[in-house]
Amino acid sequence: MPVAGDGSVSRRALREAEIGESRAEPAGVSTDPRILTDGSTTMNRQMIRVEPLSSYLERWKAPTSAATRSGDTIYVSGFPPFDPDTGDVIEGASIERQAELVLEQMKLCLETAGSSLENVLKCNVYCTSVEKFAAVNAVYGRYFPSDPPARIFVCVPAWPGPFDIEIDCVAAV
Repeated sequence: MPVAGDGSVSRRALREAEIGESRAEPAGVSTDPRILTDGSTTMNRQMIRVEPLSSYLERWKAPTSAATRSGDTIYVSGFPPFDPDTGDVIEGASIERQAELVLEQMKLCLETAGSSLENVLKCNVYCTSVEKFAAVNAVYGRYFPSDPPARIFVCVPAWPGPFDIEIDCVAAV
């Protein structure tokens, strides 16, 4: 029975053992994407520095990267609405302005990483109030006017700062 590197047995292996099945993989082929055909392993992950956002995150002592690339996929972190002139979180701004800033920051990350808003596959929108849903949608729709990506809208109780929205995304290169 196949055993993983951590000593565990896969569900597939257990199922095959229970029903007496075995599906041998062709030589040189693996279902584990980290294992190459020659048996070596790889971790293809690149942290992408996006200025001035990466510096803003460092000031906040946030243990995160602005964007990460793995293969042909870009993962963009969620950001608070940073004031582009000061790098501070913008205080007292409307939800529309906060959403614009967050989406502009996401756009900058994508473009720095070699992608664009047109290549976004999924967004996660986190907001402090469901009452702001319509206003966020109006702004969001301007950034994704046709064929919008998959998305969730999650209400969160609060952030560690005076802002109401954060959006992260996954995009293709």
